[in-house]
Amino acid sequence: SGGVRPTSLAEMVREARRERRKEAAKGKFSFWAQKNVPQPCYVAGAWEYPESNTMDEKEAEARKFWMEREADAEWRVGKEARYTAGLSRLGLNRRENIEALKEQWDSVDHKFAPMMVVPYAVFKGLGRLPRSSDRVTVPLSDVKQGDHITFYSHNWMRGDEEQCKRNGHVWEGSAHPDDEKGTKHRLMCASVEQLAETKGWELDGLYIWLDFCCIEQDIVNKKMAGVKSLRGYVSVCDAVVVPYPEPPPADASTVDRLATYGDRGWTRLEAMVAYIMGVLRGHQAPELWVA
Repeated sequence: SGGVRPTSLAEMVREARRERRKEAAKGKFSFWAQKNVPQPCYVAGAWEYPESNTMDEKEAEARKFWMEREADAEWRVGKEARYTAGLSRLGLNRRENIEALKEQWDSVDHKFAPMMVVPYAVFKGLGRLPRSSDRVTVPLSDVKQGDHITFYSHNWMRGDEEQCKRNGHVWEGSAHPDDEKGTKHRLMCASVEQLAETKGWELDGLYIWLDFCCIEQDIVNKKMAGVKSLRGYVSVCDAVVVPYPEPPPADASTVDRLATYGDRGWTRLEAMVAYIMGVLRGHQAPELWVA
């Protein structure tokens, strides 16, 4: 007959997915990127990260780097080693605790945002906070058994021009986690060395996780995947440190009492994740330190 063919359920699902992808690709204005960027969308049980239609020089260089890396046979073969390196860092515990810790590690987007860290010697030697574009990170599989990783949870000191004017910092055209004097870099170096001395860790086997260098900053889909993987990254770290450049209040027994850091839900959430990981590992107190 010449009637209109009814739409099948499968066709309706496909159309709904197309619309969801189309809407995500339109994007929203990103403060950090200072441009419209595509948004992640959840389709068929997995997150998708639409590509941007515009690309600046930094993004082009970053994409070239990752294309070459992902085409490298050694990198492809090492995928399983990077995953199992995280499992081996979960430690010995009750079965239900190990399963809960493994669930955190499995929340990492190992395809778009594999965990990367910076050897402390490299971090200190730069004399400044490294950026992802410096390409000084190494995969988790390079961290040997007995080595240690410190996760840094922090506020960006130059998030925008208004913040810089308010705090007397120099705005250099884009957001940066440190001030122009390198205050945070010096504080991080001093704090991790003090922590290593307290714990009896060797500096040669010490690694740093910092968002600015360990999450890709120039490819939006990788950056979003890294942000979504944060709790998984914390799960395999030995300590979480808050670099706080101002003297904390005398009654600051919890991080919410730290001005600027404690005012932000995101940083408080990172501190809460550190606490939860300590509970799952059976620690009497979480490995959460303020420098």
